[in-house]
Amino acid sequence: MQQFRAGLYHCFSQRADAVFELVDALASDTQARSPVKLSLSPAFRRQYASVYGGLDGWQVGQNQLKALLLAVAPVAAAGGFRLIGLDHTPKLRPYVETVSDQSFVYQPTLIQQPRLLGHWSD
Repeated sequence: MQQFRAGLYHCFSQRADAVFELVDALASDTQARSPVKLSLSPAFRRQYASVYGGLDGWQVGQNQLKALLLAVAPVAAAGGFRLIGLDHTPKLRPYVETVSDQSFVYQPTLIQQPRLLGHWSD
């Protein structure tokens, strides 16, 4: 765990201390509903202004983070399957390059009528 934490810390190129403590606060305080609440966590030892400074100025080394996560990814079991948790939060991204098997994510219309794939519902 210490090796993973050290690797994660080095993925943040700016504001690493503040961002890393925000990650700790987020991991330890499941009831916080805002960055302000995270600043009250015992895991966040910095000043209140560091919350927004960290969020505003942080950068992550994507290649470093990818390598770190792949290093701790579960090894395939005997059947060849891996169990991996993914974030599937529906987020509208109309300009993103897609893959052929991408599923449809429901989005309400501007007039608040639900739209189903292929047709309008009543």
